[in-house]
Amino acid sequence: MILALWTPVSSVRYARGMQHTNTLKGSGIVTWEKGKTSVKYEIQVWQARRVGSMPGASVRGWILPVCCPLFENAVLESQDGRKLMKLYFADKSGGFVVTEELDLK
Repeated sequence: MILALWTPVSSVRYARGMQHTNTLKGSGIVTWEKGKTSVKYEIQVWQARRVGSMPGASVRGWILPVCCPLFENAVLESQDGRKLMKLYFADKSGGFVVTEELDLK
């Protein structure tokens, strides 16, 4: 017998003592040295919750379309004008690496 339980996303935990704390989803603009492009994004912020673990956050998600060369520094800005993070695209499927968190609240 398989038992499935529904758990709200805000309380999901995964193996290394991290807890999902926020999801940002919407439209925005990615700006880089040679231009800017309108994008859609979904970003999940995970925070360390285990007692005795080092504090820190992990950011996951996607940004599409990939609009600047891979590994070129860029900034993601939300539709309301908040600069969310500095990043670079790591692959052509929308994966990214955060180089600085600016306003992920």
